[in-house]
Amino acid sequence: MNIFQTHKNMNYILKNRQLSQSVYSWAKFNNQGINYYFYSDDQCDLFMKTTAPQIHKDIYTAYCKLPLAVMKADLWRYCIIYHFGGIYADN
Repeated sequence: MNIFQTHKNMNYILKNRQLSQSVYSWAKFNNQGINYYFYSDDQCDLFMKTTAPQIHKDIYTAYCKLPLAVMKADLWRYCIIYHFGGIYADN
């Protein structure tokens, strides 16, 4: 099973005790039949640019037009789960 999370970047997470505990709570399951993946905003953008067009040719264009980072994260979440399968866990 795959578990995906995203946030601004890992440095931001590490500076916030509550957020870092949340990430750790999922990451500790790695190598126990669960694969945990954290994507920063930059990694989300790269995925959407390089992989999402395999889902639909116009998806990256739509992603770039979204005005808020949270909206981009929502679209990324659907695409990452569609492409790899698994679940998304909020912080």
